Amino acid sequence: MEAMKSNKKVRIWDKVGLFASSLCIVHCLLFPLLMIVFPSITVAMGWDEEFTHELLLAFIVPAVTFAVYSGYRIHKEIKPMKYMVVGFLFVFFGTMHGFGLIDHDLEPIFVLIGSVLMVRGHFLNSHHCKRCEEENHCIWEHEHSHEE
Repeated sequence: MEAMKSNKKVRIWDKVGLFASSLCIVHCLLFPLLMIVFPSITVAMGWDEEFTHELLLAFIVPAVTFAVYSGYRIHKEIKPMKYMVVGFLFVFFGTMHGFGLIDHDLEPIFVLIGSVLMVRGHFLNSHHCKRCEEENHCIWEHEHSHEE
């Protein structure tokens, strides 16, 4: 029973991560267009590029951290972790403008690639957790059955 609750918590974090990563994709694709079409609205909102990135990273960091750690503990599959970690590194590197190593114009490319990788990682993580639950072979369930 505890394993099912843990699975659902991981899948909730995967949903949060999917939402945040998808927001990154939408932001990268639509925000420049919004600024061109409605420059007064973007100025009036007071949301500059840096604030938006910090806000999105604030959602992504806990979602990736918890989903990766908890999901791996349940299903022991490394592939979702690889996607999410590499994706996060791309997003972080792009958001920080490559620490001066890349041109500012390349930032959206890095963030888009990273966001797509994280979305894939969250889907895989959620899929493996769900499969684990359906097939009744969750790692946590086995760990707790030895304690009883």
